Amino acid sequence: MAGLAVGLLAACGGGTDDQVDGSLTEASDEEKDDGSAASGGPSDDESDAELGPPETQLPVPAVYDTSRGWQTESGEVLALPHARAVAEPVWGANTSEARLRVRDLATGETRWTSDPVTAVSPDAALAFLALSFDGRDYAVAWSAGVTEGGTIERGDEVTVLHIFPVDESADAPEPIYVEVEGEGQVEERGGLVVTFGGDLGFLPGAESVVAVDPATGDRTALTPEALEPPASCADCGPISEASEAVILGTTPNGPLLGEPGLYDDFDAVWVSGGWSLADIAPDDADPTDSTGSLVAGGAIVAVWPSLEDENQRVWAAVDSATGEIRARLRCPVGHKAVAAAEGLSSNGRYLFHERVVFDLQEGTGDCFPETEDSNPVRFTAITDTGRAFGTAEPPDDPFGDIPLQLDLATGEITDFADQDPPPVFPTTDIDGYGIFTDDPDYPTVTVIYPPAEGGDA
Repeated sequence: MAGLAVGLLAACGGGTDDQVDGSLTEASDEEKDDGSAASGGPSDDESDAELGPPETQLPVPAVYDTSRGWQTESGEVLALPHARAVAEPVWGANTSEARLRVRDLATGETRWTSDPVTAVSPDAALAFLALSFDGRDYAVAWSAGVTEGGTIERGDEVTVLHIFPVDESADAPEPIYVEVEGEGQVEERGGLVVTFGGDLGFLPGAESVVAVDPATGDRTALTPEALEPPASCADCGPISEASEAVILGTTPNGPLLGEPGLYDDFDAVWVSGGWSLADIAPDDADPTDSTGSLVAGGAIVAVWPSLEDENQRVWAAVDSATGEIRARLRCPVGHKAVAAAEGLSSNGRYLFHERVVFDLQEGTGDCFPETEDSNPVRFTAITDTGRAFGTAEPPDDPFGDIPLQLDLATGEITDFADQDPPPVFPTTDIDGYGIFTDDPDYPTVTVIYPPAEGGDA
């Protein structure tokens, strides 16, 4: 599998201490060297072990050490697991200009700060995302809008990307500049893509996609009409201008497509010119009906009706590069495989998808749907050692969600129903380091805690 891709950072306003006279200045030598702009950040000679407690203290699970850590007032940050780093924007006078600052995950020390990046026009806003591709991390600053026109000629609608490769280097890289015709949305869907159309509300698909190689900036335009389904899949097309098929994302062997079914799922899912979910359905699954969701990092969560029990579904984690089923289980009918909270652990071993968790190394998993005897569980994060964090959702109390922790290795569930205040769970975990925000909806502070002794490290 490709590496974990995490962290979409929507453009947000507000200046910082780096803003001078309403414009972006070159990063100071002090900021470049020691990352002192962040509260709780260390000096050059500090190490992870020497860090004190960050100013903001959050009630987090005991697997994290709150006596050490650091924080930044940037709010949300981008997680870069291979580089063991995070990135944050340093905003200028408004949301159309920013610099990108990369900081060491363990110490908070600034590795480098980029030159200023500007949006396609003063009216457009910069947004940021991070992804891992072929074992390397990338931070992307992008915007979409209309370029400045002349007296007679109007500007062009474009989407512009500045792609920064990130490793453990202390030198700021020169970003790769990519310009795509049309105002699109830049996303991670098995790779870096610019998507257009396909806003079907409940379906995560696009009418057309431009795939961008983050290492080179090379672009490939993908449209459903030009993509052939596998010959083995009778229910996969043919694709035509009248087809409802949408592009779900990209795989190493081509785009992943889905043809919407009657409700919020797909009647068929396939890799163009490759294989379909019908081809790889397990013996106890109905190959004529399938749905699937592409998870960042190269996995597809697939679902088929069970041939052995009409009240069960067969779930599987599928390697998008090969079509190999990495893990599988059966779950009661209850929820769909689209529009769910989902993600991989930073080491690529564990996968969570709403109410389902998989161990891709052992080929096993577990599910927690709503039944007559149990409340559903919604997972939101998972660690490299298989600790999944989430909430149980009592149906008779929409505001009474119970925070809990599942240890996949032992099956042990720890609930925090009696903890006051309730625990804050990480947005991301990298090798035992938890990345937390003070507010999941409107974050103003991000805090990084290291693993506690005997924790996940």
